[in-house]
Amino acid sequence: MQDDWRRTSVALNERWHVLTSLLMRWSALGVRVYNPPECAVRLSKPYQLALLRSAGLPVPSTLWTNDPNAVRSFCSQHAGVIYKPVHGGAHTRALAPRDLEPSRLAKLAAAPVCFQELLPGRNLRVYVLEERVVCALSVQSEGLDFREETPRVNAVQLGAELEQQCVRAMQCLGLRFTGMDLREDAEGRACFLELNSSPMFLGFEQLAGVQIGRYLCDALQREPAARPEPGQAFPRSLSTQQ
Repeated sequence: MQDDWRRTSVALNERWHVLTSLLMRWSALGVRVYNPPECAVRLSKPYQLALLRSAGLPVPSTLWTNDPNAVRSFCSQHAGVIYKPVHGGAHTRALAPRDLEPSRLAKLAAAPVCFQELLPGRNLRVYVLEERVVCALSVQSEGLDFREETPRVNAVQLGAELEQQCVRAMQCLGLRFTGMDLREDAEGRACFLELNSSPMFLGFEQLAGVQIGRYLCDALQREPAARPEPGQAFPRSLSTQQ
């Protein structure tokens, strides 16, 4: 990557497209995939929150923009604001007065940024498989973004209403398995921040002493083995030749 980032980026993109197409063909042949690749392709964060809001699920007030005036207006409506990338790749930061200076806001010309009301309550990580919450965790850290340190993670029990909302959120986005991030507002209401279509869980298992992967294994074992049609094998490479 350091020697030739353009060539490396193209190579990684080529690999991703072939692997994605292969997984989609396996899925079409009946192989159980958690989750189908098309979920990751279509579920960008702005689209996710729009779908969740339209379904009546609680989400934080959010603005995606590269317009400095829109940022100033948004900040004037909220006691606290955070900002983060639209897609990901950097940590969440609390918006400070210096971030509203003209020279700082001028940097928005390069790309839009996600601005969101600051929710002061707990961070929750909830894993849902099919129509069941299999694990709920409270993630505590000193900083705003728990990824910057080793957080304290504890298993928690969700109320029945919130569990139902988590299942509805997953169904709304067409997922079969997800690790979703929520944060509580000042009144203790949990708001949905993001649903991950390919969630990491090994680190959370180790920190909280819980088991998440076992539920995936159990689900896969319960599924009848997918079998190709007579004379047809599961593809290991892609071809349009007959």
